[in-house]
Amino acid sequence: MKKLLIAIMASLALASSVALAGCGGGAPASIDGTWEITEMTQDGQDMLELVKSLGGLAGVSGADDGAVVEFKDGKATMSMMGETSDMGAYSYENGKLTMGNDTVQVDGDTISIEANGAKMVLKKK
Repeated sequence: MKKLLIAIMASLALASSVALAGCGGGAPASIDGTWEITEMTQDGQDMLELVKSLGGLAGVSGADDGAVVEFKDGKATMSMMGETSDMGAYSYENGKLTMGNDTVQVDGDTISIEANGAKMVLKKK
């Protein structure tokens, strides 16, 4: 069950990277580092709450074993429930984050990723 949920979350993360939207105030100098996943939904279903209800997270916000995305050396990875999944390559320059063929202006410490009924919100840790 745990591996199935990881596969679903990784698929959601990859599908979501198709369309990116940033919000907040001012572009950060770098996005490298750890970003906490504070919201993840698919067609209105709260996927983080589902994982939490199955005992997969000790707590979503601020948990040591919470759901995070790591941006490092041009590659993004998602870690959740003790598993890490590759989200693919990214580039960040002059406040613009590019993943795949899509680019978004990043402002502040929040990134919202939306596509095909899926949404993921990341907050800089």
